Amino acid sequence: AKQLELILKLYADDAVFLRPDGLRFAGMTAIRAHFAETFASLDGDLTLTSEERGVGGNLAYDSGEWSEILTTVATGAKGNFRGDYVMVFRHEPSGGWRIIEHVWTLAPAPPQ
Repeated sequence: AKQLELILKLYADDAVFLRPDGLRFAGMTAIRAHFAETFASLDGDLTLTSEERGVGGNLAYDSGEWSEILTTVATGAKGNFRGDYVMVFRHEPSGGWRIIEHVWTLAPAPPQ
């Protein structure tokens, strides 16, 4: 739904977001700019399938597979993508859990 402010509430101010192409976005300013740019150029239909999760102290993790249909806003071109993800969460003093590390991988396209 491209609700930038709601998505950003999932991340801690010092979070790091790592894309499959190796680009690293550290801190809320960089993550905000990345999502805003992405939302301006792409429409996405993302599915996360959690496969493993755990909690220890004030840290937790979730890992699994993702799949997404991306549509380029300018051209309407569609692409299907998939891969794996890991998110590390920290329990904040406010009482909520927020993402501090978010890593995506991109699976190679199947042979044609």
